[in-house]
Amino acid sequence: MALLTAFVRLTAACNRTTHTWNQRMTVTIETPDGIVSGSSVVEVTAVFCDPGCGLAGDIQVNYSHRGEAVAVEVLPGQWLFALIGNPAELMYRASPDRFGGIPRHDRGRWLAETPRQTEAVELTGGLRPHLVTFADITDPAGVEAVDADNLAATFGEGVRLVEVTLEVTQEDANTNKIDTILLWRCDYLNPYRGLDGRSGPINGNSLAERLGPGSFSLADCD
Repeated sequence: MALLTAFVRLTAACNRTTHTWNQRMTVTIETPDGIVSGSSVVEVTAVFCDPGCGLAGDIQVNYSHRGEAVAVEVLPGQWLFALIGNPAELMYRASPDRFGGIPRHDRGRWLAETPRQTEAVELTGGLRPHLVTFADITDPAGVEAVDADNLAATFGEGVRLVEVTLEVTQEDANTNKIDTILLWRCDYLNPYRGLDGRSGPINGNSLAERLGPGSFSLADCD
């Protein structure tokens, strides 16, 4: 009976809150023909547990998200993709001063504040998303990493990254653009395969082996 009472008290003391917001990432690029940009809205959901409710008594936050990578047509037929990655904490990490001095470890407080952070922040350095392109947009195995600080090495002289920004928005998450560009994505979902075409565990270190269709879109296929 004593053990049951203690369990009931512990359960009653646990507090779980869910925070959801949509955030738009915009990638702006300078080209010889002028400025081009692309954006995508991702929905982020964070389930926060008070200390003592999570695994081994630690603070626990479970994140999930829905949306697509950013796609920018840098030059005719040449696309740059800013991969989805893990967008959950980018707003806070990019500009913690906007959260009124809430410390990094106090996730419960700054998660509640994130949906109200409507002013755009710039993502720099290690906060920028991973950038990739395809030598042939119809061949996923030919995926190539792009250096954010040297887009000219991939796309030619006069091409450079201007900025990557992030902002909370009321717009709906994007789920239908990537599949109009990467026509092969749905073919890699069932079964789920890496971009090298193989399913199962990663057996190598190439970019095509490490990336899958979920790096570009989390939408279901018909």
